[in-house]
Amino acid sequence: MIVVLTDCDPVAAARSTGCTKNRLDGKYTSNYGDSVASLLRLQCGERGPKWGTMATTPIRVNRAPVLTLWAAVVAERLGHPPETALSLASAVAGTAARAKARRLGLAEEHAGDAADRPAGPRRTVRLLGREIPVVETPDGLLAAEPDGKAAKPGAVAAYVARAFGERLADVRAVMETLAAGPAPEELNRIGFRLYEAFRPEVPSDVTGWGAKAVLDLDRIRSAAG
Repeated sequence: MIVVLTDCDPVAAARSTGCTKNRLDGKYTSNYGDSVASLLRLQCGERGPKWGTMATTPIRVNRAPVLTLWAAVVAERLGHPPETALSLASAVAGTAARAKARRLGLAEEHAGDAADRPAGPRRTVRLLGREIPVVETPDGLLAAEPDGKAAKPGAVAAYVARAFGERLADVRAVMETLAAGPAPEELNRIGFRLYEAFRPEVPSDVTGWGAKAVLDLDRIRSAAG
């Protein structure tokens, strides 16, 4: 299903949902399908004049969706289409979460899953220091799940939309500005360090696992130094 977005700011919609514009009728459509249709309608249809404006309320979110959105922005800067970028971003965030779980003793050191131990030759895409296994699908290149099946970018889009709510467009716009600075390959090389410079501050012990904290947009703006 293609969701037609008729009630929202087209520039903000294109930024936050990977929309494309029909040159014939001027309408914007989303490529993510049924799994996020209701979320996209909620974002675009109920926000009214607030869409795309910088609200003053703090953005409280845990680190995983922040890394997911940032990785997707970086992947798109590298030339990947939105669906591929979302699937790769989810894999990056998942790999980081598994590594942190092992460091905190929440998972066994030897319990790395198939995503961390590719079996035999596999095609991979490097993103933010991670080699992500990928598979070709009728919808294009997508990250591979541990079982070898293609990741579902629609589910990733829904996850990010839930995490940021009405501030998604604001956060993505600031991240895109940061990503536009370095050359693409340099961005891919230093991108994880940039994320570490602006990610929400949470306790480094187990009490910080999954904890929400404030995401400061000014820290994103100044992350490049």
